[in-house]
Amino acid sequence: MLLRQHPQMPTFESHDGEERVVVCQRTDGSWTFELLHRSYRNKWVTKWSFNGIYDSAETAEDEARAYVPWLKTRFRWGGAQG
Repeated sequence: MLLRQHPQMPTFESHDGEERVVVCQRTDGSWTFELLHRSYRNKWVTKWSFNGIYDSAETAEDEARAYVPWLKTRFRWGGAQG
């Protein structure tokens, strides 16, 4: 299933700028997330693709927070602190 980043969803970046979490909408309309890392060529590449399939972007973000330790300390989508 192909993924696309939703235009209204933020990309969460780690404090050191070496990792990102991207919430993506699948072509079937469901949601998931990916963990990316900066390559030696300074490009973003997939570090982990999670198999979770979620009903909303918010649920995918919640699950990402459960799996990615540094994301727990970042602001939530919509401005609330997580």
